[in-house]
Amino acid sequence: MRLVFAAVAGFTLFSGCKAAEEKPAPVIVEAAEAAPAWTTIAPGGDTLCATGTPYSFHVRGGDASRVMVFLNGGGACWSGDLCDPSLGANAYTPFAEMDSNNPAKMGGVFDAANPENPFTGWTQVFVSYCTGDSHLGATDAAYTTSAGKELTIHHRGKANVQSALDWVYANYPAPSRVFVGGGSAGAIASPFYAGVVADHYPQAEIVQYGGGAGGYRAGAVSGLLETWGTFINMPDWQELARFDRTTFTIEDFFRLTAARHPDMRMHQFNNVDDEVQQMFLALMDVSDPVRGLMQANLDDLTAEIPNFRSYSAAGKDHTLLRYDRLYTTEVAGVRAVDWVRGLAEGEVVPVVSCEVDASCTPKAPSKTSAADAQQLNPEGRKDRAGPVFAMGTFAGEPPKGAAGALKLRDPGIERGHPFPGERTCAGTVGARIQGQQLADFFQRETRRLRLPDEL
Repeated sequence: MRLVFAAVAGFTLFSGCKAAEEKPAPVIVEAAEAAPAWTTIAPGGDTLCATGTPYSFHVRGGDASRVMVFLNGGGACWSGDLCDPSLGANAYTPFAEMDSNNPAKMGGVFDAANPENPFTGWTQVFVSYCTGDSHLGATDAAYTTSAGKELTIHHRGKANVQSALDWVYANYPAPSRVFVGGGSAGAIASPFYAGVVADHYPQAEIVQYGGGAGGYRAGAVSGLLETWGTFINMPDWQELARFDRTTFTIEDFFRLTAARHPDMRMHQFNNVDDEVQQMFLALMDVSDPVRGLMQANLDDLTAEIPNFRSYSAAGKDHTLLRYDRLYTTEVAGVRAVDWVRGLAEGEVVPVVSCEVDASCTPKAPSKTSAADAQQLNPEGRKDRAGPVFAMGTFAGEPPKGAAGALKLRDPGIERGHPFPGERTCAGTVGARIQGQQLADFFQRETRRLRLPDEL
């Protein structure tokens, strides 16, 4: 944009006196084009957030030939104590209008002012998340809290995402490239919706990306999917017949879409010692270090899907695209931002792992005794006696006690992670945790790591 200003003498400007007859030459000022503002769309219809409040998503207009669809993260719930927001568990994001669903307050690929942004000029569709079901639910579930309160939670993730996709289809009929990505809970759903979008746009190149969900190698996953009604209103894909719902895994969403669209390029980003994934694994009765589970999943997908690529960075952070660490993360000489830019632009990107240059160290934690765990505390503090949660794994057996959830807070946004202590309706067993034993650890780690409220 070119702005033209006439130079006027200060005396003329402030006194109202007549300007001299000879007009000075105009001054040409180059100004950067302002990024389009975000627009909030309230689709109505069958869409809802978990407790019945309205759903909305956000759009920032751009190039009609390049469309980015991003599925946001924000926790999960599968029991009365976790799903009832009034109990303060903060296990998931229950409302669309929360700051954690506002891309205007995020960095990374949503920072239009960053000259390195791989999606500069793209149309961006930010699919908010407020249903506690990894964007996959299709049922209204009845839960009962430990105090006997009954409530209905609207697991409408599928309807909400479809409303955003319908808007995209109506407003962008013929894109040449569509990036379908997600962070955390959104990463879980991203391969499925990449297949849905590929069905609708056969002429377009569809690129899938998921960040921060590669380590959930747990048998409990299939039960959660059933609880949320994931297999209700599924598309009429014959490839679904190959999969057993009772043993369905998160990685099966990759396999399903790859079977239907074998030419699609699919991608994952993870931090190898992701503490958020480690915590959720603990909730599913898995105490093995996330690093090994993640590598096993990546090895399986790499062997089975020729077009699958991954980027594994060191550290305990969780997800990438919404944060400015997108621009600073580097592994084996490959910057994460360049890797993301390459896949977004249709390039075949390499497999990148911190194991190659030994930057994954320190090694992932092993199972330890309660006594050893005291020495593994990230800040060197000794915690109260008994089993503790140390460096992302349970040290010893989780203590018996009342079920609960720890309330984690960060300035401006409520953040939390669930600790269910009951057998859910889907048969998933969560660890019983004495919240007081872990409160100091999580409050300290939340401040130190600024953990996001997401699955």
